[in-house]
Amino acid sequence: TCISVKNPNNVGGGSVGTIQTVSVTATFNTSQSWQLITGSDISYCPPPGTTLVIYEFNFQSRPLNHHKIMSIKFLLNDSELTQARQASTNYDHVTTGQSTFHHIKVPISATNWSSALDLRCQVYSLSGGHRATIHKSAYWMSVGGIFIKPSITLIAIK
Repeated sequence: TCISVKNPNNVGGGSVGTIQTVSVTATFNTSQSWQLITGSDISYCPPPGTTLVIYEFNFQSRPLNHHKIMSIKFLLNDSELTQARQASTNYDHVTTGQSTFHHIKVPISATNWSSALDLRCQVYSLSGGHRATIHKSAYWMSVGGIFIKPSITLIAIK
């Protein structure tokens, strides 16, 4: 996972906080149960004095078969922040030749946030016929889909 940490107000003397994440090297297919979107999971503790953290996660998906219908949720220490819910479909296009760029942006209050918290996204497909492949494009230079590495940006604001 590509990570960018921004500290625009030089909170904590220039520190970006403490970060732990896992590298993503492959695509995966969604299912009818909630699954971790690989590359979205990060353990983060912002620098002292931070009042707001903005979590941004970018990834790509494409239909596995004809079309996809999927739901996406954001979890903070296993508690869902419902205002970050998203849905994705290409239902009008009965083809696997369309990929979708996803941008998840979640503002999180950081007051009293003094230890590492786990931040992650999960995905769920409506049915077996509406599954998606995560981290894969539809086409690249007429050679078919390729692996697209996800990215996370964290912005700590005083």
